[in-house]
Amino acid sequence: MERETALRRDIARPADLTLLIRRTIEGLDFFRTGDVLEISVEDDNPSVWVNYVSRDLSPAYEAAKGEWDRDTQYMFEMDFAAGLFCWLSVSTVPAFQGRGIGTRFLRAAEELATGLGFRRFSVAGPCNGPYWERVMGYTIARGPLVHNMEAYKDTE
Repeated sequence: MERETALRRDIARPADLTLLIRRTIEGLDFFRTGDVLEISVEDDNPSVWVNYVSRDLSPAYEAAKGEWDRDTQYMFEMDFAAGLFCWLSVSTVPAFQGRGIGTRFLRAAEELATGLGFRRFSVAGPCNGPYWERVMGYTIARGPLVHNMEAYKDTE
């Protein structure tokens, strides 16, 4: 918490943010019409929430919420008041892992965020610490329990 308070900085939110997010995600090679893409942008809330589910890469998809590891799903939040990009959920169905699908999604979203001015990225409780460190360049801040683990990346 101290780290986040000390590094907090406001980023201007562009008027065409929803369009920028859509173009980024719809431009991915695995995106298909009919995939779930939810973008929550509210005028009075500095945070923007994004949820993407690939139907082709989620064989058990049935539009149920909250069943992790069943769907290829990526969720993130951009807090423009704090200048912090947070990965909320990153899940690729095991049958499709190892093909770079998640990595392509993460890199595209982080590239968009960097272009908007974000320099701080985080993921709470990364289950696959080595991936976040080696592939995505995050530093793991390990706590006494696995569920307290966090990972950060600063691009400044």
